[in-house]
Amino acid sequence: WVNLILLRIQVTLEPDRPSLRVLLSHTTSLCCCYSATGGAVETTWFISIYTVNGTGAPKGVDRRDNRVTVDGGNLTAAGVMCEALTVSIHVTFLQVLCQLGEKVTTVGAIIRKWKKHKRTWANIQNQQGIKYFFPSLYDQIQRSLVQGPYQDVGNMIIEEEIQLEKP
Repeated sequence: WVNLILLRIQVTLEPDRPSLRVLLSHTTSLCCCYSATGGAVETTWFISIYTVNGTGAPKGVDRRDNRVTVDGGNLTAAGVMCEALTVSIHVTFLQVLCQLGEKVTTVGAIIRKWKKHKRTWANIQNQQGIKYFFPSLYDQIQRSLVQGPYQDVGNMIIEEEIQLEKP
């Protein structure tokens, strides 16, 4: 005589976090958001490690519950140099990233200063060229910059003779 007991497991999905990004040196915990009644549910976790040369393959993690902890510090200590670590569970996506150094900011500042210097140098060269090839035009430009680009004729008395310069 054999007793056959059928288990009915009910799984309820809970609100889930769609993605999480952390630095490689930090430890994070990711939870598969479900609750099960009537028995245990086997959860399988997969980690994909994408190395610097772009290769990577999913690797199973030996965890059978709904929580996995990823320690980025242990990955680098074990000699795994990776630029991104991806853990995928149903709809949750965890990305562990290497922190970019200050070189990017420094390079950006150098490029901006170089462009500004380049523009300033081009303006100086243009002014010197105008001064050399068109001395009278250069004198007019310099005079107009000293006096201001416009004359105020609205406040002048009508009897005065108005003499405007050509631009």
